[in-house]
Amino acid sequence: MRPGLAPTPDARKRLVREAIIARNIRHPNVVAVHDVGQSEGQVYIVMELLQGKNLRWWLGEQSRRGADCSVPAATAIMLAILEGLDAAHAQNVAHRDLKPENVFLLSEPGDGAMKLKILDFGLARTDGPQASHVSMMGTPVYMAPEQGTMPDTVRPSADPYSLSIMFYELLIGVPPQRHWQPPSRGRADVPQAIDTLIEGGIADHARSRPQSVVEYRNALLAALAPPKPAPQAQTPVLAQ
Repeated sequence: MRPGLAPTPDARKRLVREAIIARNIRHPNVVAVHDVGQSEGQVYIVMELLQGKNLRWWLGEQSRRGADCSVPAATAIMLAILEGLDAAHAQNVAHRDLKPENVFLLSEPGDGAMKLKILDFGLARTDGPQASHVSMMGTPVYMAPEQGTMPDTVRPSADPYSLSIMFYELLIGVPPQRHWQPPSRGRADVPQAIDTLIEGGIADHARSRPQSVVEYRNALLAALAPPKPAPQAQTPVLAQ
């Protein structure tokens, strides 16, 4: 890694510690870290070799073609990210910097299951006595509000915020602005329940968001479920 990323001994120790956190997360949808250490003051990380493209590049390609990301494709991407996050959250690790640049596509988005890898747990935070003091870190447009004001309090509930920003961007092509338009108003193929999911996901108050990957996944699947048919009124039978 470039020395400028860890210019002081404390910064190098933090990078090594957080790379070790990433090494302990084993899931097909999370990039595998095989080794980490220091040699003569130089930090190194050994990861699996990937072939494909990141989500940012793919979104740019879609924009140049004038094509929308289909709802099934956006859903497949979201579900695959949620599966990888679940493995991280199971170890009390929040990613803290989810964004299209940190999602690497191994297959072309379509109507089926996605093959992808979540990258860069370098800003990850783990709960517990070993959690280090951290400053504001992340990418502002995707960053939960508490990361800017109270970075030491950031928990896994910060990731659904970033994920919801990404979901909106997949559907609309740009991240939501301060006065954001519900996706269903811009696209007739987006269910209104998706608006509710994204609005809850980007709530300023952390406890107003989905509190777990499972909760978010269930809400997403429920939002996409076809509406149940209204019960038919029974015709009264007249007595003979």
